[in-house]
Amino acid sequence: MDKTCDKIIPLAPEFIGLEKAKQIALEDAGLDETAQKIVFTREELNRNSGKPCYILEFYTAKKQYSYKVDAKDGSIIEAYHFILLADAKKIALDDAGVNGKVVFTTEELVAGGIKTPYYRFVFADAKTQWTYRIDAVLGTVLEKQQKEIVTTDFISLEEAKEIALKDAGLNE
Repeated sequence: MDKTCDKIIPLAPEFIGLEKAKQIALEDAGLDETAQKIVFTREELNRNSGKPCYILEFYTAKKQYSYKVDAKDGSIIEAYHFILLADAKKIALDDAGVNGKVVFTTEELVAGGIKTPYYRFVFADAKTQWTYRIDAVLGTVLEKQQKEIVTTDFISLEEAKEIALKDAGLNE
């Protein structure tokens, strides 16, 4: 507190700093920056319900992490350790028994305030579409759906060109 003109004015709050917050999160995760590569993808000072905190997201070769660290006292507000997105995709593909090429239309991590964070995937090959929910912590299949894609036989592009040219009274 600062006394000026007989008024008590509170000083600005002291924050622990980003580097200290990172150190707290890494220590909690049991990680050592000198022993392994750690990539931070988010480092942000934010307000969590009016309480200042550092939001930190980072990953290693084996897992990804999300932390909220109190900016004033350094206590951990939230901590999540997830399997990697690539590992979750492989679990879904293996479970679906897919051997050929597929296209993923949805790849998302659903976390933050829910009991069981999960990855949601939607992917398809030429005949089938799959929807999966994979537990982001344990790597287990929580839910899966499979539906056949109804295909209609189409004429080829060349056949369509021939029809259009004939209809217009033209030759190639």
